[in-house]
Amino acid sequence: MEKGLDEQRQQSSVFEGTRDKHEDSLKQKLKEDRLYKQIGHLKVEVDFLKDSCDQLGVTLPEDGLR
Repeated sequence: MEKGLDEQRQQSSVFEGTRDKHEDSLKQKLKEDRLYKQIGHLKVEVDFLKDSCDQLGVTLPEDGLR
């Protein structure tokens, strides 16, 4: 009887490990998606500000913004 209980625990832990890995993978994917969204938003803002500076005749420092 004791052996059967140990086998159940081992099987349960195998499935929990798989589920934990899947959850971690999903969390990582959501984090990456959120970061890519933020990068895209910031790029749009930078492009808008560059265009606005060009229209206003404001010169930007040559530090890689262009």
